[in-house]
Parts: sequence; C-alpha cells; structure tokens
Amino acid sequence: MIDNKLNFKYGGEKFEVSSKNLPPILKWIKSNSRVLELGSASGYMTKYLKNELKCNVTCVELNTEMAKLSEVYSENMIVENLDNDYWINSIDGTFDYILIADVLEHLRNPQNLLKNAIKFLKKDGEILISIPNIAHSSVIFTLYDGDFTYQELGLLDNTHIHFFTWKTFNKMMLDLNLELLDECSKYKSPGCTELKKFIITHPLISFLVIFRKDVFVYQFVTKWKISNTPNNNKFKIKRHLSFYCFIKMIIDDCSYFFYYHLYKKYKETK
Repeated sequence: MIDNKLNFKYGGEKFEVSSKNLPPILKWIKSNSRVLELGSASGYMTKYLKNELKCNVTCVELNTEMAKLSEVYSENMIVENLDNDYWINSIDGTFDYILIADVLEHLRNPQNLLKNAIKFLKKDGEILISIPNIAHSSVIFTLYDGDFTYQELGLLDNTHIHFFTWKTFNKMMLDLNLELLDECSKYKSPGCTELKKFIITHPLISFLVIFRKDVFVYQFVTKWKISNTPNNNKFKIKRHLSFYCFIKMIIDDCSYFFYYHLYKKYKETK
C-alpha cells in the first residue's frame, strides 16, 4: 500500500506538498497541462500535478522503488538513467512544461539532458529548473575553514557530481538558446543551512563575502523558454537581493548562532 502523504526533504527541510505549502517552481504550472517531469523521485510533485492541477504527467526516474511511488500519479513512467539517451525513445508527443527540479547537479552531462529535453517542448512551452548554488556563503565559509565535507542532503549532497554558480548555469542555458522568463530564488543565511557556518565566526572575510551577489541564494528556481533571438537574455532580468531581505539574512544568522550554541551547551549538560 502506498502512503498518500508524500514528503520531500531537501537541505534539512521536510514538508508535504500541498496548495498551502507549495514549492515555488510548481506555481508556474497551469492546470490541465501536459508535463514532462525529469527525475520525479518519490512523486511528491507528481501527486500535486495530477490530483490538484489535473495535469497529464510523464515521468523519468532512475530509482525503481521511487518510480513505483510516482507512477501512480503519472500517465507514463519511464525507469531510465537521465545521463544516457535511451529515455527519449519512450517519450510520446510534446509538453507544455518540462520540470527539472534538483536534478542537473546529479548528472554527468546536464547540458546533454537539456538538449534532449528541448526537443519535447511545445513552441510556447516552458522549462522549469531548480538547482543549488555552490557559491552560497556557507560553502565559501566552509572552504575558508579548509573543509569540503559532503553531506547527506543540501548544497554538498554526496550524490552531487556537478556544481553550479549563476554564471555557469546561465551560460549553459544561453548556449542552448534558452531565454530566462522568471526567477524566484530561495534564500538562506549561512548559519541556517545544513553546513552551520556563521557570519559572526568568520569576521576576517564576512564583510567581503556577504556583499557579493548570490551569496545568500541557496537554490536558483527558474523559468525558461526557447529564445527567438540567440543570447538575448543576458541582462533581461535584474536579479538582486532587496535591502530588507539582506538585513533579514544577517539577523537570521546571528539569531541562529546564539540559539545553536545555547542548544549545544544544553545538550552537553544533559
């Protein structure tokens, strides 16, 4: 029996996908659409697309156990490795949306996957991609500390074999003649990530780090289409962190620093 409550865990957070707690990437998808979901995992998004948006979903997933969970909500479940080209032989028709959520970083050749996926996109279709940011401040502080230890989840997930900054990610998309339509990044202060690196404990470099672009972006969440004019999206969307959000990141980091260390002391006395 399959549990109807499909939970998602990423970067230390666990939640059930619903209309009240919806990943930003799904907010772009209109109801009654045809969706190609590459890397459906346990079907936490597939379920919402099927039950709530009444979408017709085709899934590609490597893990056979996860595929069994998500195939309940899919029109066509393809169990295949996205790093090879075999999966394209099982795709039927074109799609309104191609959904690639936290997948590219697990592939040896992500650009090849995108090149294949574009073939199945309708003329006015959209590609929705979320991807972690290796230039996040917590990773910079980790490197400054002489460390680069892989984790079970998050930015340094031990199954990640490709790392992206906005510059390298955007270049890959430009090379495929894709145009950025919208972007809704997920922000986290360094202390609030699974790496537990704090601004206050890195006084020598913090001032230089925190004013760099994207250092608080934990995950890029983006929407693309095939461009009619090659390389026309380089400066189309002004990506910036608002002053309010910047201050919030600093306050969050300081607050969690004191909470984290007080909690550690409490645990040590137990």
